[in-house]
Amino acid sequence: MQLNNLCVPAGTIVGMQNWIHHRNPVVFPSPESFVPDRWLDATVEMESSLTPFGIGRRNCIGQNLAWQELYWAIDSLMRAGVQLELGVEMSNWEMEKIDRFNIAPRGKRLMLAVTKGGKI
Repeated sequence: MQLNNLCVPAGTIVGMQNWIHHRNPVVFPSPESFVPDRWLDATVEMESSLTPFGIGRRNCIGQNLAWQELYWAIDSLMRAGVQLELGVEMSNWEMEKIDRFNIAPRGKRLMLAVTKGGKI
């Protein structure tokens, strides 16, 4: 297979990192912007390009449980009127992404300030 100036020999195993895949500007306009409303009118391309748990026979066996836990967590936070912000102890560099198979923040932590009704 020829990809631009690169020749990929037959039998080569090729992997793809979802961090790159989920930021295709053709599929996700303004991919670096946090725009959750984009999913209200999701296109077929968007739906088929969202692969946080992989696809095919090697996809994540726990993805259904993970989705359900995400729904419960977000529902609980929204119903409680909770707001989340990066904690003051965090530096911007800590949230830079490390380039590896699964992304992680460079600082290897996420400290949040949780507020409800304007109080921490």
